[in-house]
Amino acid sequence: MNEKFRIRAKRNDRIARWVITLGGMMIIFSVIFILLLIADTARPLFNAPRAEIFAKFPLSKEPTQQVLGIGVDEYLETGFFIDDEGVFNFFENQQGLATDDYQAPPPTPEVGVRQVDSFGHLQYGLLWEDGSLTIEAVTFRPFFDEANDHRRSIQHSVRREAEFPPSEFGMPLRSLGRVGSEGRRTRVDQLPESRLLVRQVAVTESLFGDSEEGEFS
Repeated sequence: MNEKFRIRAKRNDRIARWVITLGGMMIIFSVIFILLLIADTARPLFNAPRAEIFAKFPLSKEPTQQVLGIGVDEYLETGFFIDDEGVFNFFENQQGLATDDYQAPPPTPEVGVRQVDSFGHLQYGLLWEDGSLTIEAVTFRPFFDEANDHRRSIQHSVRREAEFPPSEFGMPLRSLGRVGSEGRRTRVDQLPESRLLVRQVAVTESLFGDSEEGEFS
């Protein structure tokens, strides 16, 4: 065998051995690094929960009587509270400056809110003093305000999703309302003496496209 070929083959074997060894070590270190990264990511799951104060300020507009519900947008920039007159009072979260308010239309004139139930994504059930129940949904939308040098701002709106009339059994101790995906409206009232009243309004459509509401209780 040619001596030069034998020397070259041995040199190539040594280089290949070092490359394979280095590649294997890199794979091992990569797996270890991935495991450490997963452990560091999962570590907060085993820590005790804690909360930090994001902002603290007095409200620029005091509620007329009492606050029955609160909320904040998903961007943590705009907050609001609901008072016992059914007014949604909006304010910015840095300094608490009032930005806007919205009066939810009462079912009957000069009727206040008795209870507010928060559920879903910024949805609120308002139990009015006459026994009526309305469901209000708050939505936020970011946009760039042309009137304010195209600065980013948050636009909010309140939409009524459903309205339930008063119950003939009098004022409930608590009332919950929900709207299904197909427009089915359900109200559950907790009555005295551990009684429950469930009412449901379903919308059915005929073959000719005519809609009809049916109430079940």
